Amino acid sequence: MARAYRDVGFQTLFDQPKVASLDDVLILNDNFDSSIHLDPIVSDAFKNTPNKLVSAITILICLEGQIGIGNNFTDYTLKRNDAVVNRSGTLGHFYGMSTDARFFLLVISNNFYFPTLISGDSSEILNLTVTHPVCHMSDETTSSMLQLYNTLKANLTVEDRPLFIREIARGLIESISFLLISSLVKEVKNIERQHRKLTRNQYIYERFVQSVEQNFTRERNIKFYADKLCLTPKYLSQIIYKESGSYAGDHIKRMVIMEAKALIKSRQYTMMQICDKLNFNCQSLFTKYFKNATGMSPSEYQNS
Repeated sequence: MARAYRDVGFQTLFDQPKVASLDDVLILNDNFDSSIHLDPIVSDAFKNTPNKLVSAITILICLEGQIGIGNNFTDYTLKRNDAVVNRSGTLGHFYGMSTDARFFLLVISNNFYFPTLISGDSSEILNLTVTHPVCHMSDETTSSMLQLYNTLKANLTVEDRPLFIREIARGLIESISFLLISSLVKEVKNIERQHRKLTRNQYIYERFVQSVEQNFTRERNIKFYADKLCLTPKYLSQIIYKESGSYAGDHIKRMVIMEAKALIKSRQYTMMQICDKLNFNCQSLFTKYFKNATGMSPSEYQNS
């Protein structure tokens, strides 16, 4: 039976077809000069199968057409001038692309990419890629990023590479990143302005969902989320029910069970390890929690 997801490290992606690479730290891919055939190589390994990215950052830019992806339980359709950033730990899907889709992709090993953007106050900006992985950019920004990408590709594909090729590559990648983050910050500010127009209950609901996505592996108690929103658990649950038709506890349990199912089906962890990852004190409590939600024990679900 196929696994629910698998860890995909830099080497796994390095072994796939590519247009250019730099040692074991950088991969470039695009479909500018020739189409990329998804079957059977990519389909069997990636298409419609969740994969957890390990020890790498990917930046995918859609230039034309549409590309279907999933990022941490949320599905997106990338269109012209859309970019998606996947950081290490991201659980992602690839659903396919339209026949007219054009894209370019950078895969950067964590062992290589250490820009100044990661240090100091700017780290908070980079963290926006966790809560807002997809960003829409202007034609001018996309064009600038494409020029930088083509320059990087040209330097990597010439027979006699320039001296200091790693430093050149790092500088170009950092320029691409700054352009993307600049667009993302503008987009987030626009979203925040729209939030000001939301009703109070709508705002609380969105804050609650974001908090659950960030903390569900550690916290299942409604009081934890209510305290973060300065509300009582009862009042929070009433608001969530009015906005979504489900109580706060149901949202939390749904996220826990989705992650539990993925971990169980992966067959990479013992039940005790899964308990630790989901912050259950003992296996019997986890079994009871899982069976109450799904109607079967974790071991029954693994073998189903």
